[in-house]
Amino acid sequence: MTDTSMHPVSAMHPVSAASTRPAGSIRRPLCAGLLALTCLLIAGPAAVAQSTAQTGPAPVSPAPVSPERAALEARLSALTTALKGDVCATPDAARALLAAGTPDVAAPAAKSQADKAAGPSQTEIKTNSTPGKPLEKAALVSLLKQAVVLIVAGENSGSGFIVDSNHIVTNNHVIAEADGKPVIVAGVGIGSPREAKIIAHVAEEGPAGRDFAVLQVSGPPLTTKLALTPTVADLQPIVAAGFPGLLITNDVQFHRLMQGDLSATPEIILSQGAVMAIQNRSAGMPTIAHNAPISGGNSGGPLVDACGRVVGINTYIRVASDQGTNAGYALGTEGLLKFLNKVGVSPAVQGGPCE
Repeated sequence: MTDTSMHPVSAMHPVSAASTRPAGSIRRPLCAGLLALTCLLIAGPAAVAQSTAQTGPAPVSPAPVSPERAALEARLSALTTALKGDVCATPDAARALLAAGTPDVAAPAAKSQADKAAGPSQTEIKTNSTPGKPLEKAALVSLLKQAVVLIVAGENSGSGFIVDSNHIVTNNHVIAEADGKPVIVAGVGIGSPREAKIIAHVAEEGPAGRDFAVLQVSGPPLTTKLALTPTVADLQPIVAAGFPGLLITNDVQFHRLMQGDLSATPEIILSQGAVMAIQNRSAGMPTIAHNAPISGGNSGGPLVDACGRVVGINTYIRVASDQGTNAGYALGTEGLLKFLNKVGVSPAVQGGPCE
């Protein structure tokens, strides 16, 4: 039987050989070359049977007629009367009757219940639906170099991306082990590395669980940002951007940065691929399976389309131990946009295809 493991792609240190457990999905924080295993415990609620005593039918009193029902009945009566006569003899009256239209029959209480049912999870995502234009390769690379950052939080690290003049988005599990230590962000678009404040975060278990954090940086406004888009399709070309430890430890600039040289900025790692599947749409948290190579350290980094728009945030990988293969997963922007809206962060949002 194939053993698969689910790994947060969150650390930049060398990754030792992964051991696996035959226990289904596992999240593995990859820190300092160690594989700390934390099982995802998914416990279904116990079924509770509840019986209700049956009683005889109670007397039913006539229900009061609602104003909406009365308006409809009056409208029907007027139309019936008009049809019984000669509408051609009184065209003005007929036209006035038709122009009155049909009354709004939605009761206020029903509307209120519908609004409550929508709740925060159904927040409308307002977009500029003008189709985007694919960027030239050099322009896309330049944009990602400016807008994607390296995040160091205690012994852990990962990636993030700029969404406005002072906010950066990443995964919660990237910053979860900060333990009160400063969170540092570095990148071409940041200038000198800066300390960041965690202003909002959320962590949920499971493949469609939210795993987001928002960082706020002080200092000069950040000038380059990435727009988000809820538009994503199967087989769509994508690029994963970030600072995976598998590759970044070969970067001299990275070692200089870790030794305290604040002028050193490691090179961003870019990988290309395509969307393999869009899963969990019904859960309100689309999960994008893709084949762009990612590994520990890519967590929190963006998955972008050819227009440079974020379609998802890289969060974990699944590894098939007996097949020597893996797949990357990004949480779609639909859930991320709702989270950002709730915490008062308003990134640029663009809809429409990239063509």
